[in-house]
Amino acid sequence: MTSTPDPISKSDFRILAKNTILEIDSAKRKKIELSVQSHLRTFLKAKSPETIIAYRSDRWEIDIFPLVAEFPNINFFFPKIDTKSKSPRLKFLSGDFGWEKGNFGLWEPCERVDSEGLDPKFADLVFLPGLAFHEKGYRLGRGKGYYDQNLQEVPRSSIYGVIWESCKHLDFPFEAHDIRAGVYISELGIHGFLD
Repeated sequence: MTSTPDPISKSDFRILAKNTILEIDSAKRKKIELSVQSHLRTFLKAKSPETIIAYRSDRWEIDIFPLVAEFPNINFFFPKIDTKSKSPRLKFLSGDFGWEKGNFGLWEPCERVDSEGLDPKFADLVFLPGLAFHEKGYRLGRGKGYYDQNLQEVPRSSIYGVIWESCKHLDFPFEAHDIRAGVYISELGIHGFLD
């Protein structure tokens, strides 16, 4: 893993995680993504959840979106940033009405007047991307706090961090409001975080 001189702040650890991810060449990245998708495919067949909050990946995240088409009986919902809200607020919508690039250049579901969102506490599972995860399950995100603010009522056992193995268990400083995953999924499989 790439190192920075004595990373001490979350910003330092974000730089470290991003540099580590950038070092993964495209062939290895594809292999990792296929491995994570395979682990998730097996897991979803065994668990049979009805409702999942997922995400559309960007350059820092592992792509799990191909699984959506493979599991038509699962209701998948995706985050959409609510730009009308003053605090970091997400809506969780299906992708039934198409996709558009949001304010941060991320793919978000299109919203219509009749779009029904999902209250995240009613999701069976949440697949949560992150730059890194602490060994206790705390997520290191981009620093905007959207997931932290919007997933507080979701049980930890339902939150599955999706992470590059090389970015797991970074010892970054976490805060009480940071969201915690109970389980993580990497190219090496599905494992629980330490408590």
